[in-house]
Amino acid sequence: MMLNQFYVDDIIKSALKEDINYIDITTDNLIPQEQEGEANFLAKAEGVLCGIDVAIRVFTLIQPDFQYEIFINDGEYVKKGDIIATVKGKTRTILKGERTALNLLQHMSGIATMTN
Repeated sequence: MMLNQFYVDDIIKSALKEDINYIDITTDNLIPQEQEGEANFLAKAEGVLCGIDVAIRVFTLIQPDFQYEIFINDGEYVKKGDIIATVKGKTRTILKGERTALNLLQHMSGIATMTN
């Protein structure tokens, strides 16, 4: 089932507003604006993956040219230690979006795992 992108974007934007409250003082003051970074989504437990596209959307809403590679797709089983995806972009984008992306991915995957 495809989720309505407008609805998903509204949920993400609300979560980002709550999490970083428009600014992230630590990130904005300590990380140079042009610094690039890379991070992996790493499975911390076994289960069924759900919401990877939603998690990636968090970053592309903050930085439209954000790059990513998905290795495991929704509905697939993950084992502890599996790399689910790699994201690349501004370090500030990674730091500002990581909590929201992980919260959404963990919540959706938890539901998928329990219903499986």
